[in-house]
Amino acid sequence: MAYDFTVFAGTKGCHNHVKKDRLINLAHRWRLPLVLFAEGGGGRSGDTDWALATGLSTQIFTNFVGLSALVPLVGVVSGRCFAGNASLLGVMDVIISTPDANIGMGGPAMIEGGGLGVNKPEEVGPVSVQSPNGVIDLVVADEVEAAAEAR
Repeated sequence: MAYDFTVFAGTKGCHNHVKKDRLINLAHRWRLPLVLFAEGGGGRSGDTDWALATGLSTQIFTNFVGLSALVPLVGVVSGRCFAGNASLLGVMDVIISTPDANIGMGGPAMIEGGGLGVNKPEEVGPVSVQSPNGVIDLVVADEVEAAAEAR
């Protein structure tokens, strides 16, 4: 399962959630291991945030947590992993990272919007902080090695 960072920086939208819901339901039904490539910016304002509700009629976060202890969950992160991507990554049994990863529940825009200053993406949750703190289980050289370790 992946959020394509080449499309809107890997952010989540309504249709994207529906596709992920189906994949999660199949993993649950067939008891399949799930590997999450979690690079991306999180939610996409305007596509999921409507005046009276979030607009999400999906159960991605609830259903994803339901996979925990049911099937093996492996997370792979390279580059930026913020917001919703980071929340899904946090459920993983094992997290594999490349040295250039950044993991944070809020990315630079959210941090700045909250009045906490201006930060570059690489300053938020770098591997140098996340690995010693136990967030990341295995740091590998690159995405090829990360995929091999996930396998």
